[in-house]
Amino acid sequence: MLGREHCVSIVTSADFYRTMVENSHHLLYTMGVDGTILYASPSWRTLLGYEVSELLHQPLGNLLPPADVAAAAHTLEQLITDKQGPLLYEQRL
Repeated sequence: MLGREHCVSIVTSADFYRTMVENSHHLLYTMGVDGTILYASPSWRTLLGYEVSELLHQPLGNLLPPADVAAAAHTLEQLITDKQGPLLYEQRL
């Protein structure tokens, strides 16, 4: 069983990271193995004009330049196949 101090530490840490992500000036998102957006940070609205609700459950490929879709799909497939940990991936939109 976790002690009270440990639980408070976890909550504080989660709040810290949530605040950091929600106030970031970077386009942050999480994506499912099928390529759909599961989470998009509020910066998508600020930087590109997309409402978060517009992005959720949409394929990321719909937002990419057509010339970049194949490379992005290959990177996603490699991540799934190789079962690597979190991946930092940069992509133009």
